Amino acid sequence: MFALCQALPGPGSTKMIYAINIIRSGFTVGILSFFLWSLPGAIAAYGLAVGISRIQETLPSPVYALLSGLNSATVGIIALAAVQLSNKAITDKLARIMVFFGGTAGMLYNALWYYPVLMVVGGITTIAWDLHWIPHNMHTFKRVFFRRPEQNPN
Repeated sequence: MFALCQALPGPGSTKMIYAINIIRSGFTVGILSFFLWSLPGAIAAYGLAVGISRIQETLPSPVYALLSGLNSATVGIIALAAVQLSNKAITDKLARIMVFFGGTAGMLYNALWYYPVLMVVGGITTIAWDLHWIPHNMHTFKRVFFRRPEQNPN
């Protein structure tokens, strides 16, 4: 049930609380638990909205410094998450090469049709690699694709 709650869109914890309470105590308790679970966040969001609506046009300089620091921290956290994800997702040489060339191609040219083409090319390349249509050994690759012309002994 946890995997199903995580797979559906939205916060998994809310769906999990709702599902457990519906199974254990019925629909009414499930709805009540949903509102009790969501109420603190809703009150905080409402308070934040009311507070922001009363802010002046310009903020004091310490607030701008705080926001700048938060932006920097956010970029750092996202970069750290990207590095950790890449360490787990890129496990072989083919994936490393495809990520490098796909990222490079994506930075050099951007059009709406380009990214689906990159995904299709990556999928075809992976299938060709897995079915051994592309030689895995570099020596075999060089021998097949970079043959030297045959020389006559005469």
